Amino acid sequence: MKRWADRPDPRLCQFSRPYDRVRPLRVAPGGTGYVNRLYALRGFPDELAQQVEEKFFKVVDDGAAVALGLFEAHGSSAKLSVNQRSAWSRFLLSLLARAPEDVEAFREVWAAQTADFSPEAEAEYAATRGPADPATLAEFAAGRPLADREREVFQAFISLMDNPSIGGRLNGHPFRVLDMPAEAPELLTSDRPIVRNHSGLGAPQGHMALPIGPRRLFVTAPDRGYLDTVERFDRRRLAMEMNRQVVQHAKDYAYGRTDEALPFVQKHFGTLQEPRLITMAMIDRMRKRAADEAERSRGTGWHALLAANVRSSERG
Repeated sequence: MKRWADRPDPRLCQFSRPYDRVRPLRVAPGGTGYVNRLYALRGFPDELAQQVEEKFFKVVDDGAAVALGLFEAHGSSAKLSVNQRSAWSRFLLSLLARAPEDVEAFREVWAAQTADFSPEAEAEYAATRGPADPATLAEFAAGRPLADREREVFQAFISLMDNPSIGGRLNGHPFRVLDMPAEAPELLTSDRPIVRNHSGLGAPQGHMALPIGPRRLFVTAPDRGYLDTVERFDRRRLAMEMNRQVVQHAKDYAYGRTDEALPFVQKHFGTLQEPRLITMAMIDRMRKRAADEAERSRGTGWHALLAANVRSSERG
């Protein structure tokens, strides 16, 4: 965010709509882009609650910062090591799933899939449970310690952003770093900064684009020809379209170097919320997978049925 800070005043312009209209506010880069204890593990002592932040997201962000420095120094010619490219891919994927509402949505996904067991799974549990066990498999799942449930929630949540299949595919995609000329509007960013094509990462035009500064845009796609087309595109129009989508997708905040774009932001702020990775459709898919796993696990006991639910969620 410090790349949008305007010197000699080392602050940027934060746009938000706390009431009826969008308002600008000058803020320091360090005062943006975070929520205190967002990834804190519930049910853990304070000295252990921040493990997800310290051991995953800090590593993700630090690795991405190195890659970003290479993009800034060398543009489209930047040579990233395998680890640096993986770090950048992991960062891009994390931006699609790490917002505050995403974390809460994933907790809801997890709670939903562990609270709804098939009649067959419940019947098998009833036939094998001990006298001291809860009456139903759903009660057993709900009664597990909060720390255990939180640990599994974040194991599954992290697997979304650290998926070897998706990340490996993204690592192999070519990229471009495009500089915007003086006649183009400065790029804006937001709490939903990635612009993407929803046809999928494997589609020829399945691109992802991210403003990495007020005059610099990162774009990646599986097809070099598509990237060549983007590179030839009129930069002024490209900057305007990027700004429109980035601001339309904003949920709580958009950012610029100055408040010059205020009328534009007021017009477009939050008008088109893009689909998130964590949706009710994901819940439905996870439930179906859990049911399929339970069916395949028949005869192995109710502990295995619960484990099957956990495994299906981690894959989802």
